[in-house]
Amino acid sequence: MKEDLICRLYRTTPDQIVSMLFFDPALAYKFTLKRSLKRLQGSIGENDTFGTQQHAPLLDVEIPD
Repeated sequence: MKEDLICRLYRTTPDQIVSMLFFDPALAYKFTLKRSLKRLQGSIGENDTFGTQQHAPLLDVEIPD
């Protein structure tokens, strides 16, 4: 997966990407973005501890065979 695709899908800039890698144990591609909120993970008011609501922009990405 390319950095420019992630930036376009998530409306961010390359400096907001912390890591991008293929995660062999899960046969999955993983990337980490800096948190947009200034709240600590799991703190009061934090609304996405595991990032599980963040997959929707990837639904239309075609993965080549």
